[in-house]
Amino acid sequence: MAKIRVTPEELGTASQKLAEMSNNYSEISKQLLQEASNMGAAWEGADNQAFVQQITGMCNSLQKMAEKLAEASAALDKQKNNYQARLQANIDAIKKLAN
Repeated sequence: MAKIRVTPEELGTASQKLAEMSNNYSEISKQLLQEASNMGAAWEGADNQAFVQQITGMCNSLQKMAEKLAEASAALDKQKNNYQARLQANIDAIKKLAN
């Protein structure tokens, strides 16, 4: 069986990257909605409504992806904290051993 080797620092870095991606997805979603809204001021009619509905659907998908990335980031951060706590507990237990 293969072993997975990772450090708490690597978990923290991965968590931060996922959090950044989540923020980027949220920002893109907001920008898309803003642009669609701005276009709506000059573009009226059924075709504009269809366009706005399509953009809104895409933004909903982007928001869901942002939420999933944020959840994954939080999970990695929790694993990092658990890993660090376990390492410290092991160190503390070793220090209590008698020679």
